[in-house]
Amino acid sequence: MTKEFKIGMLWVEGPLSFLEQLCIVSFLDAGQHVRLYVYNDVPNVPKGVEVCDARDILPTEEFITHARTGSVALHSDKFRYRMLAKYPDIIWADTDAYCVRPFTTESGHFHGLESKNSVASGVLRLLAHGKVLLDLIKITEDPYCIPP
Repeated sequence: MTKEFKIGMLWVEGPLSFLEQLCIVSFLDAGQHVRLYVYNDVPNVPKGVEVCDARDILPTEEFITHARTGSVALHSDKFRYRMLAKYPDIIWADTDAYCVRPFTTESGHFHGLESKNSVASGVLRLLAHGKVLLDLIKITEDPYCIPP
């Protein structure tokens, strides 16, 4: 029997664009439960989405942005790894990922490939206590880490 997974997403600031709303609704239309983690009120979350406090996974004090560009991508990476470790029934999806059929996995792993030799992290599930996820958490907790 195939296990059903929730979809976990993060939205950092401001209203969702039409694209994000469309993509989130695509998961709902596929029958998936969607949790949208937020740090502030988001005025236009699609109906049916479970809105959760992102601070329960990664406190505001640990919020990080790229020093030069201000990008929140580093924070999003750190957040997704912690979310996957905390909730073994969740698959991470970026808010701009579109769902054409329910996301599930029997092996515990779920990911796409960015290229022949590179895993894409926009849709991701790893074993909650697996070595890969624990190593990713360790790397993102060390501001001076040099990845292997």
